[in-house]
Amino acid sequence: REAGPSSDLWIGVSVIAPGGGTTLSSSPQEKMYVALDGTLHVSNGEDEIVLGKWDSCRIAGGENRRLANRTI
Repeated sequence: REAGPSSDLWIGVSVIAPGGGTTLSSSPQEKMYVALDGTLHVSNGEDEIVLGKWDSCRIAGGENRRLANRTI
């Protein structure tokens, strides 16, 4: 467990179908993404990382993010 400055964190479950994704956008809430299966591409519009099964990343409130499932 890692300590952090979180004060407003949103956690939900989303299914991103193969070939699907989201547009580049931000929200005021901090978000945590965990890949439950397969791979998830996460981009801030400049850099991109790939999350594999059980990998996670934190997106700060106000930070742009785009999610993509590039599985065909």
